[in-house]
Amino acid sequence: MTHALVELRGITKQYPGVVALKGVDFDLRAGEVHALAGENGAGKSTLMKVLGGGVVPDAGEIRVGDQIVRLRSPKDALALGISVVHQVTSRAVV
Repeated sequence: MTHALVELRGITKQYPGVVALKGVDFDLRAGEVHALAGENGAGKSTLMKVLGGGVVPDAGEIRVGDQIVRLRSPKDALALGISVVHQVTSRAVV
């Protein structure tokens, strides 16, 4: 098994009246492709916003390589080589 390039450990994010993420662990390794699936409100977008630096978690840690990092903005994530490709939808014009 290869070493994780990015690790999220115990990621928690709460908003008033809502726990969006509670203790989420997620690893990304070289050569892997991931897709997140789940119901509305399951925390998929929030997790990707944490990974992409758009949302700061309330608890947990993010490691890039062997270093713990604090992603406070998408610029921080990009500086570490992290970018998130969001789903793109298209519509046919009739």
